[in-house]
Amino acid sequence: MLAAAALIAAGAPDAAAVPCSTRHLTLFEIYDTAALVAVASVSNAPRPMTSGAVDLDIVEQLKGAPVEHARAKENGSCTAGFYNVRTGKLARTALVFVGTDGHAVGYWSGVVEQPTPEVLDAIRAWRDAGSDPGKRTAALVAAIESPDQELSADAAYYLADEPALLRALDTAQLDRIWAKAGGAQWGPEIILARRRGPQLIALRSARALPRDLAALTGFDFEAITSAETLARTIERDRGTRWSKRAAALERCERLHGRRLERFSIYNGGRVDRRRWLTLARACRTGTPAP
Repeated sequence: MLAAAALIAAGAPDAAAVPCSTRHLTLFEIYDTAALVAVASVSNAPRPMTSGAVDLDIVEQLKGAPVEHARAKENGSCTAGFYNVRTGKLARTALVFVGTDGHAVGYWSGVVEQPTPEVLDAIRAWRDAGSDPGKRTAALVAAIESPDQELSADAAYYLADEPALLRALDTAQLDRIWAKAGGAQWGPEIILARRRGPQLIALRSARALPRDLAALTGFDFEAITSAETLARTIERDRGTRWSKRAAALERCERLHGRRLERFSIYNGGRVDRRRWLTLARACRTGTPAP
């Protein structure tokens, strides 16, 4: 399995258009998207597979205008989890992420029933970090070290796809991430592959990288500081060497300090030539590809 595969779920990006057909969203991305984030008790919700209002009694609010009670919506085509199907009871303690439309962000991803203490600590740290890159990376690295494996994976995959935060990592943080490499998910390896440096050299020497990352890191564009030069590589390279184009785009993203395309999409050879041309333009301008 390619390292980036864990970042993708089949389906359309717009869950509202195709209920229950959306890529996996990490908790941190869900937080950024949500209008209301809170630990809540569900006092009323429609039964599974039916639509209707959801009443929330707020226990601890983490984002949004302060309220004691809030109303969300349940989509009958995609039960989010306000009503626990397995137990047949309302979710009495849940971490909820509610969008401006009233639905749980990402549907089932937006309701975490009985969140672990590690998850709550991570979301509080993320809230407190605000938009500060240094504080955000600190919160994510701490979450990567969590014994909660799902939280650890979410933090690593979020960080791996954020060039501005990758640039903010210091040597000590990179070493902490290196210590988490070799686990069940490839997030730490993706981060270290994108940052380059001694930790990546060690992984390459140990042949501890999956095939796609090994191919990507076979090209070194670190000395190139011209977006135009990188864009020409992306649009002109021929043949099946997707990895050279991917390496150039990856470097271009870090050069601009922003994501131009999801790493999981362009890493691994799943991009056709027309899309590469679009990505070359994005590299030139520093504007994310449409």
